[in-house]
Amino acid sequence: MNGVGKTGHPTGLPARLNPEETARFLGCAAHDVPVLVKAGLLQPLGDPPANAVKYFATSRLMGLWNDENWLAQVSDALVRHWQSKNRRRSMETILQHEGSPS
Repeated sequence: MNGVGKTGHPTGLPARLNPEETARFLGCAAHDVPVLVKAGLLQPLGDPPANAVKYFATSRLMGLWNDENWLAQVSDALVRHWQSKNRRRSMETILQHEGSPS
């Protein structure tokens, strides 16, 4: 064997990754990938429609994977997203309890 994976590339990775593979590669959850796209930190290949599966270039992800500043931006974007989502959820719970009879 010459050290080349089943894809023909030395890393064994395909040239493009779907959202689940992208998440695994980056060490985050699959539901975080759309958050990173919306934040402008990940760009899908081509110009996919909103409801299409997005694919990401492995070569680009490998470069980003080595960029500590980008990784810090990813971490910050995910923290902001989940803080905002949790804040909204808490506010909805408070409003529901205020509107219910005691």
